[in-house]
Amino acid sequence: MQFQNKDDFIYGEIDFLHFYTLLKIFKVNTGGEFWDLGCGIGKALVCAAFTDCFSKIRGVELLASLHKECSNVINSLYKKNLLEVEQNITSLKTDFELYQNDLLKTEWTKGDLIFISDRCFSSEVK
Repeated sequence: MQFQNKDDFIYGEIDFLHFYTLLKIFKVNTGGEFWDLGCGIGKALVCAAFTDCFSKIRGVELLASLHKECSNVINSLYKKNLLEVEQNITSLKTDFELYQNDLLKTEWTKGDLIFISDRCFSSEVK
């Protein structure tokens, strides 16, 4: 994929509470696989983990700097045990995989729920 100009990289984020609510509405069977295509720093991935719907959370990000930050965020949450909450809120031992790659060159089609925002794509992809 060729990016024509700097406007092809307009960064946006989800609203955690609204996205969490949507994920619960579209709940898949516990144990499903969630994908975020263009995951940025991983906010949607973390939100999906807290829904307790998914045992596998996958994210792909083209930009190396955002991929690195996403990895740091996920690792930091695991170190603080924030992704293994007790008291029946959730009992996650979520399997995260992060890819620094072009989403068009990544195999994500077997996911149960796939999230993608079109904020960052060139007109060629849209």
